[in-house]
Amino acid sequence: MASIRISLINQDKKPTISYDTDLGHISVLIDTGANIPIYFGNVGTFLLDFPDAIETQYITYIMGLGGKDANQYPIYSIPEFKLKDSYGGQEDLIIYNMPIVIYNAKTDYGYNMLLGSTTFSLVDFSFINRVQSPYMQIDFDRNIYSTIRPCQKNDGEIYEVDGKIVVDHMRTFFQQENTTDIEVGDFFIQHI
Repeated sequence: MASIRISLINQDKKPTISYDTDLGHISVLIDTGANIPIYFGNVGTFLLDFPDAIETQYITYIMGLGGKDANQYPIYSIPEFKLKDSYGGQEDLIIYNMPIVIYNAKTDYGYNMLLGSTTFSLVDFSFINRVQSPYMQIDFDRNIYSTIRPCQKNDGEIYEVDGKIVVDHMRTFFQQENTTDIEVGDFFIQHI
């Protein structure tokens, strides 16, 4: 079992970590009430932070941010989202193909991104609130693949808007041993 510790940078209010992107550091809120990761900013800034990210054929509706009505947002995919140990440990937790909503925020939430509960659904995590050095600890045995679940109408047909598939939320799962294929429930995805 591997374990990493990530320093908390805003432990008094909300558990927030610092994440190194290609552009620099961003702050990431760990929000156990959210179902899908969200990036606060425009697509241009997002692609500077994550230049390997690609736009997917999916959209989602999110609500609750500041009590606003649900709106439609595009989903991108980050090929490898690495959570690294802040204390010199050699392990990384890698989330492959992590879907993320681009939310063009006009409000400063105090963080650039949030990771939701589904991001950590297959690992054990805790917050250690030490006065001098608070941290998040994540215990895991394998890296994680993620996917998003298409919404279906009552007749089973996939729900689409303007040619884009509307999705519910992210699922996470482990890669099957000794293969590049991944399987969960009624999903079967070949990893290339």
